[in-house]
Amino acid sequence: MWIKSFAACLCFMYVSFAAAAGNFSGSESPEHGAVISFESMAHDFGTIERKGASRTVGFVFRNDGDAPLVITRAETSCTCLAVDYPRQPVMPGECGTVEITYRPGRETGPFNNNVKIHSNTASKYPAVLFVRGEVVEKQ
Repeated sequence: MWIKSFAACLCFMYVSFAAAAGNFSGSESPEHGAVISFESMAHDFGTIERKGASRTVGFVFRNDGDAPLVITRAETSCTCLAVDYPRQPVMPGECGTVEITYRPGRETGPFNNNVKIHSNTASKYPAVLFVRGEVVEKQ
């Protein structure tokens, strides 16, 4: 029993010292490197006819960091989505656009899909963009 208490105490001390030293991401120190900031993270296509044309939306982003931003890949949650993004580095302070195209398939009904944008930012998590809408039979 005393081993669990001792381990908990050590863990608490480590967290306390690390926080005091400013080693957590929530510290006051500015983030260095590339930083991707989107104007909007979601888009609603509304109603789309099943046998209608594809719909495309552009998600504008800016590199708010101090190093070139490189999008390394985009991962879609559905084969109904196509993604186009800048293949060249986006310099600090400059903007770019990620275009997501939704292609209606055979299914009707609501959809809610996402695209994960992987890049060279300091965050270990990709930026996630969302698209939604509803596919209906052509009138």
